[in-house]
Amino acid sequence: MISDGRNARAPPGAVTNFMRAFRVVLTRPSVLVPWGYEWHEEPFDDTGARVVRDIHPKSPLGRWNVWQQVIGRPDLVVQPGDRLIKTDGRWAYYEQEVCLCDSEQAANLAEAEKPGLERRLVLEFMRPTARPAAPMRPRLEVWDTQSALVISWDHPGAFEPYKQVWGWAIAVVDMDHEIWLIVDGVTYVARSLALEGADVAVAKPDLCTIYVSEGLAYGRPYVLSSDGLT
Repeated sequence: MISDGRNARAPPGAVTNFMRAFRVVLTRPSVLVPWGYEWHEEPFDDTGARVVRDIHPKSPLGRWNVWQQVIGRPDLVVQPGDRLIKTDGRWAYYEQEVCLCDSEQAANLAEAEKPGLERRLVLEFMRPTARPAAPMRPRLEVWDTQSALVISWDHPGAFEPYKQVWGWAIAVVDMDHEIWLIVDGVTYVARSLALEGADVAVAKPDLCTIYVSEGLAYGRPYVLSSDGLT
């Protein structure tokens, strides 16, 4: 017995909007060094929201952004329009902690220079983000010889906002024993998700059909889930 394991999904090319939350940890050599952020005044005056207006390039925040680009984490780069949610674990409504332009705040702290004072800051931001909707549900068939499952799917017409699909991840669930299996995209072997750090390849982006036999037990019910790597 086989099932696709999904209900109807959004059509190809559709996107899902959500809020991405991320954390930034900054350090500075002195409280006289501004953190490097400036906030929009209008949303702060209206609702108290702190929305990034500008980032000083050579500040601690500017260096954080450069480093995230170097290590391949552009999703952690703070951008104009990002909204500050928390500062050091506290809701960001405290003028003393994050004023509209922290260079002004730093200038007022000349007499407060003490070891360890306000030299580390943890900021939590949110931003609206779009990602592809879940792919259209795959199709499952039993091969004529009863020796393999045939898994096929349609390529989406678009996967906005991403440029392309880099690979496909195929997971199979043994419903009798509630065991999750991942299909290796090179060998097409179904392997337990308890891999203890072992690598599993995704299926090539141009594939739309694979045959899976090894790793599956005959006569058991299975359901399937597939997702695109973007």
